[in-house]
Amino acid sequence: MRAMILAAGLGKRLRPLTDYCAKPALPIRGRPVISLLLDFLAHHEIREVMINLHYLPETIRAAVESDRPEDMEIIWSDETSPLGTGGGIRKAATFLAEADDCLVLAGDMLLDLDLEPV
Repeated sequence: MRAMILAAGLGKRLRPLTDYCAKPALPIRGRPVISLLLDFLAHHEIREVMINLHYLPETIRAAVESDRPEDMEIIWSDETSPLGTGGGIRKAATFLAEADDCLVLAGDMLLDLDLEPV
């Protein structure tokens, strides 16, 4: 299974927090939200993850590089202009289609869910 994390958004609803840090890189209990998502995916044995980037991409890259599962492959999908949810997934279609199953998550999600039944 492969996964994509949608992390290109502007995070307008969380301003001024997102004036200097992209929403997926904001800390929750001392860890970036995106790191918690990567741990969630690793727990479910997902090892290939694409992350799309647009707004303050360096903050997301830094968060992932400093706090991520060691055995996870991260593929970056840079968007020079926002493609929207559907556009980001469309750009990742080949990556996602190369696996039997795929999962797409928003980069600002916090969840505790058993993926096995899904």
